Amino acid sequence: MPIVGSCVVLAAVALILAGLSVVIYPRAMFIAGTAGGVLGTLTGVGAAPMAILYSRIETRRSAASQNTFFGFGMIVSILALGTAGLIQWPHLGFAVSLVPIAFMGFLIARPLAGRFERKSIRPWALGLATISALVLLVRSGL
Repeated sequence: MPIVGSCVVLAAVALILAGLSVVIYPRAMFIAGTAGGVLGTLTGVGAAPMAILYSRIETRRSAASQNTFFGFGMIVSILALGTAGLIQWPHLGFAVSLVPIAFMGFLIARPLAGRFERKSIRPWALGLATISALVLLVRSGL
């Protein structure tokens, strides 16, 4: 699955760079959200479909929409993994150990947010999607 997911992300980035423009409407959001949820749960690279979908949208709107998507998606993924019995105490301990790092991320992001609000996130979205897909391919042994 990681290889297929990576190839899908790389193909989507290539299509966007070739000029494909995706209009954000309910069906596109459903497809990107579903793809992101499945890829995120199975491979850890779930942000790419939504980042690509929102790559041409103004930064503030994009961030608000994606934060909602990822918050909801995280809850669904945790519930699904928990129901399947795949979350154990060591996983919870590791998650708790990351709380201070997440808090530091919020503190660091505050001053940087103003710099990005005026600029397009398109290069970042496409670049990070590409890097994530390539790292996943390398980790999968290709």
